[in-house]
Amino acid sequence: MKRGEANFKRVSSSILRRALLGALLAALIVGSAATVVLTQTDISAIVERVRPAVVEIVTNKGQESGFIITADGAVLTAYHVVKGATSIRVLLPSGSSYSAWVEKYDETYTSGGSDVALLRISASGLPTVSLGDSDTVKIGQSIIVMGYPLDMGFSVTRGIISSLVDFGGGRKVFVIDAAVNPGNSGGLLLNDQGQVIGIVFGKANVPGITVEGINFATPINTARRELGLSMPAPEQPPTTPRPAGMVLIPAGSFQMGDRFSEGDSDERPVHTVYVSAFYMDKYEVTKALWDEVARWAAAHGYDIMPECGSGKGPDHPVYDVTWYEVVKWLNARSEKEGLTACYYTDSTQRMVYRTGNLNLSNDAVKWSGCGYRLPTEAEWEKAARGGCEGHRFPWRDTDTIQHSRANYYSSSDYSYDTSPTRGYHPSYATGDYPYTSPVGSFAANGYGLYDIAGNVWEWVWDRYDRSYYSSSPGTDPRGPNGGSSRVVRGGSWGYDAPAAGLRIAATARPAAAATS
Repeated sequence: MKRGEANFKRVSSSILRRALLGALLAALIVGSAATVVLTQTDISAIVERVRPAVVEIVTNKGQESGFIITADGAVLTAYHVVKGATSIRVLLPSGSSYSAWVEKYDETYTSGGSDVALLRISASGLPTVSLGDSDTVKIGQSIIVMGYPLDMGFSVTRGIISSLVDFGGGRKVFVIDAAVNPGNSGGLLLNDQGQVIGIVFGKANVPGITVEGINFATPINTARRELGLSMPAPEQPPTTPRPAGMVLIPAGSFQMGDRFSEGDSDERPVHTVYVSAFYMDKYEVTKALWDEVARWAAAHGYDIMPECGSGKGPDHPVYDVTWYEVVKWLNARSEKEGLTACYYTDSTQRMVYRTGNLNLSNDAVKWSGCGYRLPTEAEWEKAARGGCEGHRFPWRDTDTIQHSRANYYSSSDYSYDTSPTRGYHPSYATGDYPYTSPVGSFAANGYGLYDIAGNVWEWVWDRYDRSYYSSSPGTDPRGPNGGSSRVVRGGSWGYDAPAAGLRIAATARPAAAATS
């Protein structure tokens, strides 16, 4: 989205008229994982998100598997994969190939170690996996194994945690029943949230006995400890089942900002940001949902009502809503559902924000609450990227945009706008303004979020500061503490939001964003 200012009348800007709450509702996640059975849809979404970071490791001894854990080239695998190797190459699914070296390792279980190795390649901006917490794993929970077995290319198998046993030397290992074959060593063991909880290293081999479904993996926390990995603590998945209509944005680091050097200076420098896990609505907020919550709010002490927001139809996104109205609406939605409100009138967090136009500070937010809130700008960008690093738009197969992918104003001014139709989207430029499309009219990104690019602008929490990227924290940044402008992201259907405004990293000068 672009950035907006908190002092102008709501009706004074065409940009404002397309600002909405969007796919913006984020509930922070704490606690331990709930066990679920993975559906085919779940597995496909996880594969789409994780596969770019699953690599082949080719040595003079053969070919095995590994995965990327940092954007600057740290790769984890099993130590026996590279032990004694005179040459090591890491092959990415993108086709890139890098020479690698062993930076750290811990010997195999037979030597009292954990059979893990940290490799390094000279690269940047790489796709990464999210690491989970293996200490919370329970017997019977669903798991996925990814790797490159038997020279047959990338492969996925599924199963459960069969047992947790002492494999010698006081080391605990996971026993799994998912298929593991030569080439899988060093591959990932994932939980049902798509987080890495282990490194596959072998299968049972008892002379004279045919053994099936007994395979082994090193817990990821063991690997972190033995290799001395200086990374954020494992993220705890949610304690409750996934809320209806929301998707999990897993914890992890990503490269935030404009890697193509196409935008203004406020989109740079590109910097590494770690974001904790959270849930996000998969669809932009519809006019129907806005009205439902706003009616409840008006009857429970809030100064918002259905007519505060406009919409072309009940299944179209709500628009013409101020940042203040959005924040109060989120509190009302939380209270309506029996959740804890996130926004308060001041830092004491004693009075829920229900009326007036208050330019809330970061310490007026209950960040650890279970209610609805706007995502931070960093959370929005991580979610928008869909687990895919280094791309211009929220899809991984191309860096171009067309009307088949988003509702926006197409122009020949940008080389990456290759739409065969120009101007407003021909399917939705009907009747009166706005030319919005029903939510979910285009394909979702890698996390299952719709309309991240185009349709309507989306509010986020942060205040605007042109130079904030140069000094922002590396973990869960929440924007500057000063300033009257708030940030919007994602672009819209309108002529003032061409393809350049739909780039994931796109920002802009502050525009009218909230009623004074």
